[in-house]
Amino acid sequence: MPIQIPAQIDLERIARAVREILEAVGEDPDRDGLVRTPERVAKMYGEVLAGLHEDPAEHLSVTFEGQVTMRWSWLKTSRSTRYASTI
Repeated sequence: MPIQIPAQIDLERIARAVREILEAVGEDPDRDGLVRTPERVAKMYGEVLAGLHEDPAEHLSVTFEGQVTMRWSWLKTSRSTRYASTI
């Protein structure tokens, strides 16, 4: 089921911004392989942020009783430290 992207999300503006970023890092957004990238990235942002303008109460009407125990692990890589949660 495709995600409904709200009208408040300006996909054309996002695509222009992505194109600008590609140019700013020295890429050619018109080269083969990047031609559709701005539109793909804009669509991704539209899908990821689609719920931004929704009322969270509509989705949080169900609650659960109980105890949750979480363990945290530190994952160290050469570039960053990441935290992973396991329930």
